[in-house]
Amino acid sequence: MFPGRTPIELKDGEDVLTQICRHYVMECQCPRYMDNPRIAARKEYLNAIANEYHADGVIVQQMNFCNFWPYERAGMHRILTEEYGWPVLSVDRPYVVGSSGQMRTRIQAFVESIEIKKIQGGKR
Repeated sequence: MFPGRTPIELKDGEDVLTQICRHYVMECQCPRYMDNPRIAARKEYLNAIANEYHADGVIVQQMNFCNFWPYERAGMHRILTEEYGWPVLSVDRPYVVGSSGQMRTRIQAFVESIEIKKIQGGKR
C-alpha cells in the first residue's frame, strides 16, 4: 500500500532478487500478512504520513476481488475517523481503469466536502 516508502538496502554476497523478495515479505502492507503489532504500526504510520503532508483528509482504497481488503478498509476507516479525527473517503478500486470517471467524481466530492468544512470552521 505504500510502495517506495522504505528503501531496499542491498548487500553483497546474496542474490539481489532474494533480497528484494525478503524486503517485500517483511515490509508487506497486505492485510493477508498483518498481525496486531503490524496493524497498530500501520495506523500510526498512516496518521504520521497524513500529518507530515498536512493532509486535509485521507482516502482509503481497496482492490476489488481480494477477500482481505474489505476488512482492512473498514477498520482503517473507523480508526482514522474515530481515533485520529481525519475525514476519510473509503473506496473500492477495480483492477481496470474503465471506471476512472466515477472514481474522479467521488474524490472531487470528498475534496469539496472538506473545503466546505474548512470554510465553515470545521476541525480539519
